Amino acid sequence: MDKSASTGDQEARYVIKVSNSGSSPAKLDLEAKAVDATGADVGHEGQALPDIPAHSQAFFYSCMGCAGSFESLTGTPVKVSIAVTQDSVSPGPMLRTSEVTLKPGDTQYSDLPRAYDLTAKVTNSTGETLTGGVQQDGVLFSQDGQVVGGFGMDSSDDVPDTLGPGESYRENVTTIEAVQTAARVEYVVWPA
Repeated sequence: MDKSASTGDQEARYVIKVSNSGSSPAKLDLEAKAVDATGADVGHEGQALPDIPAHSQAFFYSCMGCAGSFESLTGTPVKVSIAVTQDSVSPGPMLRTSEVTLKPGDTQYSDLPRAYDLTAKVTNSTGETLTGGVQQDGVLFSQDGQVVGGFGMDSSDDVPDTLGPGESYRENVTTIEAVQTAARVEYVVWPA
């Protein structure tokens, strides 16, 4: 598991890379805790991650205290601690994504210097009809592989109310914030 975090003011952004070298899907829970200079807890969040397929990896981004975040911070964070634990229950497998494109977006509503828009084809590869929506996550990387931005564990406005096995829809995510120029995105979608 690789992780990186940046903190400042009343927000804490972090990215985690989860790898599964096993021969079956991994069901995991994520717990993140932001602490201030004295070590006091100033915010925390938890999330059940989608199944991580065997012999693969996935990246996840989050921002505690950012605009649109459900987690507000009670102080100024200086560190984010991240724990990933095994779980017997998960939201389900990741859906297949293809035709993922990333282009510069409108920075008018961004707190960071750059913004990007993402489009993707998302296909229900679970074998079951989905009716509860989806969650999605994207991590932006620079040309040299550094994390420069992202969006985390968001619901979709584009997914239809019912998505049958093998059916697809087009996802559009706008104003993905970045601190530097992004060259690529790691994007995952899973049942809500």
